[in-house]
Amino acid sequence: MSTSLSCQIQLTIMGYDWGPSLRLIDLIFDERLKFDNIQIDQMDALIKKQLQITPVIIEKLESYPGTLRLTLQVHPTNSHLSPLIYDPKTKLHRFTSQFEAIISLNQPIETSIGTVDCLKVDEHQSQTYPNLSEIETGYYRFNHSHQLAYAIYDPKPIRPIPLIIWLHGAGEGGNDPNVVLLGNPSFRLKESPIQAAFGSAFVLYPQSPTFWMDDGYGKYTLKGSSFYAKALFGLIDNIVQKTPWIDRDRILIGGNSNGGFMTIRMLLDHPGYFAGAFPICEVFMDRWLQETDRNSLKKESIWFNVSHDDNVVDPRLFTLATYESLAKDPEADIHLTLYEKVIDPSGLFQDAHKNPYRYGGHASWIPVLAGLSTARINNQEVSLFSWLASKKRTN
Repeated sequence: MSTSLSCQIQLTIMGYDWGPSLRLIDLIFDERLKFDNIQIDQMDALIKKQLQITPVIIEKLESYPGTLRLTLQVHPTNSHLSPLIYDPKTKLHRFTSQFEAIISLNQPIETSIGTVDCLKVDEHQSQTYPNLSEIETGYYRFNHSHQLAYAIYDPKPIRPIPLIIWLHGAGEGGNDPNVVLLGNPSFRLKESPIQAAFGSAFVLYPQSPTFWMDDGYGKYTLKGSSFYAKALFGLIDNIVQKTPWIDRDRILIGGNSNGGFMTIRMLLDHPGYFAGAFPICEVFMDRWLQETDRNSLKKESIWFNVSHDDNVVDPRLFTLATYESLAKDPEADIHLTLYEKVIDPSGLFQDAHKNPYRYGGHASWIPVLAGLSTARINNQEVSLFSWLASKKRTN
């Protein structure tokens, strides 16, 4: 006799190079229920995001007592699988509350209680984000007009460890720092192998309410200033002062695009404070730098990263011009990784022509966070994160 079956749904959203994507759908039934040789073509899956409903491809179907697990096919172009949406008014990404799976049966399935031809799915669907495990979030108020959200990864070690500060790009501002961790794969800073390069490291993810290059009027700065510069350093200092296991001589700072701009801003505002810096596709115009600024930056340890085909900012006006002017000094600890293009580092994804998937050239943070940034230093091939791990403030 045919029957219907009630279940709950849990969505597992994973972080990828291009952002978050729904990877697993778990249908949770009574724990005693068992399934008999169920096949992928017996099930149908759709994703409803906002008002748009899109079919998805089930890559794998597994059954366990009381649970059916659907693994979905993900790809950099499958934006319908991302719970992030772009708000054109704020020009920021945020997680939508209107994101759910629609699951149905194409054919009856055999279970330990008989044949089932209909699923009754609970309206509430839970979500889990494995890449956000061990993350704590909070808010820091600098003054009446400045409050920054932030996330931290704190391994709570028994010995002093370095602090890594990650500054996000333009689209990840707001008041939800989980957007910072998943909008781009900065969550990898808290995972191996990056953590292994340091032995262990504390990671701070500040979030600007708008964007780091905000001049205070909601416009992009025209001279290299930032409305959030003092508040950001206030947050950094607050975290350092209340965390005794952060090594004050091993504070490292980096970020992508807008965050690369703010990395340079912090180095200029607080010379000698940071042990090392890694700006990526930074957007601090070289012409904004005065001679005193250049002399100050030459005393810092900086590793620039950019792709030759950056399609958002011209590297010749930003990264390359600044790197070349600083690296002229043979005593300067200034380095560069220049990519020709940004190719999927995992080797798992292809374009429509079966070639390795190519991201836009501005996304040079992808190979950096995949651990692929290297340079020749003193006739040896050195990785960015091993170089950062070796940095210690000496003044």
